[in-house]
Amino acid sequence: MKGLFFDASFTMLAKNHYPIAKYFSEKKENFESIFLSVEISSNLNAKVEEKSLETLNGFTNSQLLKCPNFNSSKISKILEKYSPDFVIIGAYRIYDQLLCALCKIRGIKVYNFQHGFEVNSVNYTVGGSLAKIKKSFKLLRTSYDLGGIISVNRFLFLRDYVSYILMGKNQLHSGLRNTKLHPFHSFVYSDWYKEFWNNKFGLDQSAMSLITPPDFLLIESVKKEPVIDGVCYITQTLVEDGRMTEKAFLQLLQDYKEIARKVNKFVIKLHPRAKVEYYDVFEEMDNVVIQREFPNSKVYLTHYSSMIFAASYLSKNLILHELEGHPTPDLFMEVSPVVARDITQLTVSIQRMLNNSRSKPPGSLSIENFQNPYDFIVEKILEDYSLDQVEND
Repeated sequence: MKGLFFDASFTMLAKNHYPIAKYFSEKKENFESIFLSVEISSNLNAKVEEKSLETLNGFTNSQLLKCPNFNSSKISKILEKYSPDFVIIGAYRIYDQLLCALCKIRGIKVYNFQHGFEVNSVNYTVGGSLAKIKKSFKLLRTSYDLGGIISVNRFLFLRDYVSYILMGKNQLHSGLRNTKLHPFHSFVYSDWYKEFWNNKFGLDQSAMSLITPPDFLLIESVKKEPVIDGVCYITQTLVEDGRMTEKAFLQLLQDYKEIARKVNKFVIKLHPRAKVEYYDVFEEMDNVVIQREFPNSKVYLTHYSSMIFAASYLSKNLILHELEGHPTPDLFMEVSPVVARDITQLTVSIQRMLNNSRSKPPGSLSIENFQNPYDFIVEKILEDYSLDQVEND
């Protein structure tokens, strides 16, 4: 049995796909893994990428492939050469849709697992897209290419894609809802997300299964760590992905520096693709810690990072700092009703929470009932594979 794991970089493949491949190798003898990166992630951390490559290279019976100048022809050649029994994607971006369409033509089942708590639009800026012109060109070319594959007007399809990315336009009548782009099966976090994906791209709710968010697997180990009497800022790739200008972000960090002066501890939890140099403004502050590990903190601060949902099982003190042009998604306000819209509000909220007790509100899920999502994904794919084998005999 052979599986192809597809993502934007080896960092993402190691973080999100490797655990699935590992379960496959334990359950299926002689299982082959193909890790395919299209090399389009912005601002990869060299050390994290190197460690990711070491992890994947050390995996038994696996191959690592790069396809930086991807298009339908090159992806088709990879599919024909390696003939995977199934494909796994970790998101539903335009290049994931390209792969779905090409696999559907060949009768290869594509499984999509949710990566983070998705929102309708993350408000990319025109300036941010122009600053990453090479990446933007690849995505636009992919969109144009994809329109031809699914036999729709290429220019109209391209228009739909651009209006979605830059303006968050509703996809109700968009070519992006074309069923030729849909994966065979999707693994999502909740019934709410079943409706979300159905409304957004027309994905069939009957072809979806519920899984525990992988980030929740961290909760038990983090709970055992001492509680930090301070604030944890959960970072996002706002500048790295073209959602905020560098100038505006550096000003934001200056504001956070002033907040850090007023608390005992200020922990900056880095995103895997964060540009670490941005946080040099804190280097002379003894009470500031910059790390990639998720801490056990009294207060958590972010904008709309998915990690706030895991944090909600550790503390009730959660703050969403809404930035200009980035309205807070309704789903996030369900887990954190405290939304600060300026630095004054944010400072007051932090001080109030630090003075309060740190009890966790009752959740709808108990940690003991969390199921390992990787195991569930593997079992579902093995079940489908066995049925296919019976039908082909």
